[in-house]
Amino acid sequence: NIPQKDLQTIRKGMFDVCNTAGGTATKHINTKIVIAGKTGTAQVVGIPQDERKRMKEEELKYFSRSHAWLTTYGPYENPQFVITVFNP
Repeated sequence: NIPQKDLQTIRKGMFDVCNTAGGTATKHINTKIVIAGKTGTAQVVGIPQDERKRMKEEELKYFSRSHAWLTTYGPYENPQFVITVFNP
């Protein structure tokens, strides 16, 4: 029950993630069909807001690092597939 106008905005944003310069997934996409997607991060360890010196991901123990994911769908104009890649 998403209004068509809102759905078009969401789809355009997901298109930009994979296809527009500066999109968060453009350097990871290499496909012959046009796809759209959304990247995300799941933080495993909470970082207090008052923390002044934040550790870099590579400085954390492996199982304390954030998890990255990318969910895509395609083809963009006629979606038939959804794929999620999760990198713990």
